[in-house]
Amino acid sequence: MLEKMSKELGYDLADSDVLFDVPKIGKTHDMLPALYVRDPDGHYRILTDLSGVVASLCQEFENLTKKSRIYVSPLVREKLNTDKKEADRIENAFRDFLSLRAKKES
Repeated sequence: MLEKMSKELGYDLADSDVLFDVPKIGKTHDMLPALYVRDPDGHYRILTDLSGVVASLCQEFENLTKKSRIYVSPLVREKLNTDKKEADRIENAFRDFLSLRAKKES
């Protein structure tokens, strides 16, 4: 993948220039464990049942852990930020590359 990225960018990248954060294949659940709180009546209840805000945060966390992300060093980011068309071209090339790999592996 690093080779593909280097080729698309037109210059060599070091291992430290890019971090790939990819969830395990088949990952279906990564919710935080249930947290219980004691309500004013002395009963223990699941926090997400008591707070819509907490339930939403847990769901957002769940959604984020299923996405693949590519982090780049500030130097690479700076180069990509200088040319929006080039950054879009590279992003599309990676999407195509990853889609083809996913199809081959399934």
